[in-house]
Amino acid sequence: DYVQESKREFLQAKIHVQEYSLDQFKGQPNRYKTFLKNFDANFFSGGNVIYFNHIFNEYNLRSTYRELVQTGLIHIGASAGALICSKNMKYYRTIDPIEGIPEYNDSQGLNLFNFYISPHYESKPKYTKVYETIIKTFPSTTDHIIPLTNAQAIFVQAEYWEII
Repeated sequence: DYVQESKREFLQAKIHVQEYSLDQFKGQPNRYKTFLKNFDANFFSGGNVIYFNHIFNEYNLRSTYRELVQTGLIHIGASAGALICSKNMKYYRTIDPIEGIPEYNDSQGLNLFNFYISPHYESKPKYTKVYETIIKTFPSTTDHIIPLTNAQAIFVQAEYWEII
């Protein structure tokens, strides 16, 4: 439902929407790059960030997507679609399960920014508890973990970021 809701919002804003699946680019990073160069922005919806990360690894698309974003493609992510931008997935096992993902490696995210997001903070009790668990589990961490409510977003450009 949340994917269709996002699609409706883009269409209401008169933004062209082209749906696609990462499956169609499995092991074909150059084809993926050619496809995305036709667009100004790419939107990843919510879902399971651990699964997103696994697919980027398995399909060999991580470095291609990262390069496209660094050279001008706008990444828009909701929930898991934003979490995938972190440098790794170490905190997100508390959010999404890894069951059914063979040989999962959480050592690398898209590494588009150097902080972590805790989504749905104070918007959904489950996720507020997840943030509190992360803070308690990793109390000596020097990582920056940003809780975001459902009414907030984070704008990132190079090293600059702000909550909006």
